[in-house]
Amino acid sequence: MKNKLEIRIFLCFILTILYVHYVVETNRSDIPKEVEVVAQPLKGFEVRIVNDQANERLELTDTLEEAVAYIKEYSMHHDDLIAFDLSTGEVVGQ
Repeated sequence: MKNKLEIRIFLCFILTILYVHYVVETNRSDIPKEVEVVAQPLKGFEVRIVNDQANERLELTDTLEEAVAYIKEYSMHHDDLIAFDLSTGEVVGQ
């Protein structure tokens, strides 16, 4: 009786391994072999606070006017707000 139970357990183990192998191989065929990554330039503007204690993004805007308006709105609280053009990385407003 013990031998029959061990054989059943062994067969279940083998069937499980075969099933997992089948599922993995079936799903692998869905993955494309080559994926082309196309880098797109960043657009917009980023307002950052840059000082001795912090260098972090506060706001992302679509236009320079929005970035400058953000800086003007919060400049009474912070004199260290800087706007960057995301496509070039250059400082465009302070």
